[in-house]
Amino acid sequence: MPDTVVELGKIDWKRVFPWVRLFRVFRTAIDLRMLSLSCVALVALSVGDSIFSNLPFAPSGKGAPESHAAYHWDRPAAENPIDFPAKFANHPWEVLSGIGTRWERLLQPVRTVLEPTRTILQPQATWSQKALAWTRLLWALCVWSVLAGAMTRIAAVEQATEAPMAFSSALRFSLENFLSYMTAALLPVAGIAVFWLLCAIGGWIGRIPFIGPPAIGLLWGLELVFGFLMALILIAAVAGWPLMYATIGAEASDGFDAFSRSYSYVFTRPWHYLWFSLVALTYGAFVTTFISIVASLVVYLSAAGVASGLGSPQTAAMLMGAPDSVGGPSFVGSVNSSQVGVGTLIAGAWLQVVGLLVAGFAGSFFWTSTTVIYLLLRHVDDATDFREVFPPPSEGKDELLPFVGVAASDQPVIERPGDGDFSAGPRRVPGLSDPNLKGIDPTLPSIQPPSPSGPTPPSNPPAANS
Repeated sequence: MPDTVVELGKIDWKRVFPWVRLFRVFRTAIDLRMLSLSCVALVALSVGDSIFSNLPFAPSGKGAPESHAAYHWDRPAAENPIDFPAKFANHPWEVLSGIGTRWERLLQPVRTVLEPTRTILQPQATWSQKALAWTRLLWALCVWSVLAGAMTRIAAVEQATEAPMAFSSALRFSLENFLSYMTAALLPVAGIAVFWLLCAIGGWIGRIPFIGPPAIGLLWGLELVFGFLMALILIAAVAGWPLMYATIGAEASDGFDAFSRSYSYVFTRPWHYLWFSLVALTYGAFVTTFISIVASLVVYLSAAGVASGLGSPQTAAMLMGAPDSVGGPSFVGSVNSSQVGVGTLIAGAWLQVVGLLVAGFAGSFFWTSTTVIYLLLRHVDDATDFREVFPPPSEGKDELLPFVGVAASDQPVIERPGDGDFSAGPRRVPGLSDPNLKGIDPTLPSIQPPSPSGPTPPSNPPAANS
C-alpha cells in the first residue's frame, strides 16, 4: 500500500477563537499617537478638576463626596521593583492572582464619569456638590468625545485593516463627529432625567396635607416601575458607554445609532460582552503591571546610580516630586525636608512625565480593547466582517490631474497638419490609401473595400506548390 502523506492545514485561531484578537491590543496601545492622546486627556481632566474645585459654587473644604483620585495619575503606588523577583519566586500564584485583578488603573476612564454621576444621584448631596458634579461630568464627556474618539478611530482602522492612520486624520474625525459622541453619551442622561422628574412629581404630590401621604403610597407601585426603567438605562449606560465611542469610531454613524447598538449588545449579547471584557481586563492588568514595573525599575536604577555619587539623602530629596505610581524617596532612603530645592522641582517634572506615560498607556489600552470588543460583538451579532470599517481609510491621493477629453479616450488619434498648413491635405496613414483623395501618394498599395458578394480574390494568386 503506498504511503499517503497528509498535510495538516494551518489552524486559523482568529476564526476558531475570535477573542484572541484582544491579544493584539498591546501593539496599538503602545503606539506614540495613542499614548499622546491618552496623556493629553489625563492632563485635561486633572487641570479641569483643579479649576472646577475653585469655582464659586464649588463646596469648600473636604465635604465633597466624590474622590479626586479619578482625575490624577499617581495611583496605585509602585512597589520596589528589586523586591519583585523574590516575591514572585516565593509566592508565584499569589502574585499572579494579585496582578490579574488589578483593574483600577484600566478603568480610570470609566471612573471619571462614574464619580460625578454617583454624586448627582445622591439625595443628600447639596446643590453646590451637584453643580460641581455636573460640571465635572460634562467636562469629562467633552474630553473623551475628542480624545477617546480619536483613539477609537485609530484602533478601529489599525485593528481591522492593519493600515496606519495619521494622527491629524484621527483628530479631525473626532472633531467632525463631536456632536455624535456627545449625543450618544447624553441620551441615557435624558432618559433617566425624564423618569426622575416623574418620581419627583410623585414626591411633590406627597407634600399635599392630609391626602398627600396616602396618595404617594398608592402611587408607589408606579414609582417602582419608573425606578426599574431608570435602573435598566443606568446599567446599560455604564456598561455600554465605552462601546458608544467605539461604534462611532468604526461606523462613522450618528449618536442615535451608537446609543442603540451599545444597548443592543449589552442586553442581547451579555455573556459575550462579559467574556470579552474579562479577557481584556485580565490581559490588560498584566501588561499595565509590566509597564509599571519597567517604569519603576528605570526610576530605581537611575536614582541608585545617582545616589552612588550624590549620596542617598540628597538623591531621595530629588525624588520628592515623583508620583507614587513610579516610586519615590523610599527607593533610596529617607529625606530631610530642608534638602528640597529647585533641583527637586525640575527632577519631579521629569518623573511626572514618566508617571503620566504609565497612566496614559492604561487609558490607551482601555480604548483600544473597547474598540476590539465592539468589532467582536458586531461580528457575533450580525456576522459583519471584522475588517469592515466605514468609511474605509482613504488611500494616498494622486497629485496628478486626471486624463480628460481625447487623452482619456480609447479611440485612435488623427493628427492635424503641422503649422496650420491645411492645403497639403491630410497626412498619410500607413497601410491606407485612396487614389481619389488628393495629397496621398498613389504609388502606395491601396486597400479595396470588400464586395457585397464576398471577398475579392487577389490579383496575383501565388503559384501552387508542386
